[in-house]
Amino acid sequence: MKLNKLVDPQFQSILKKLAMQEVPLRTAFKLKGVIKLSNDELAKYEEVRSEALKRLGNKNEDGSLEIDDNNSVKLSDDNMKQFVSELNEVLAMDVS
Repeated sequence: MKLNKLVDPQFQSILKKLAMQEVPLRTAFKLKGVIKLSNDELAKYEEVRSEALKRLGNKNEDGSLEIDDNNSVKLSDDNMKQFVSELNEVLAMDVS
């Protein structure tokens, strides 16, 4: 499965709904494995995404990240292209 599927909010919503359903024990066991894998991969994804933002984001004079009104990290055009390129490479990775 590609990582981009795991970070999809719809996929996460479906997993949460499935986790709340009564299912046979075997299915529940498999589902728990999928949810654990999903959560682990999401944590790793968020960690590397955050590191990339810290590395590529615009900095204030004090070294902190520059944040816009939407609470998003500001990036220069070149750094935005690099961030998107690197992030797309990560999202295209297979997870198992």
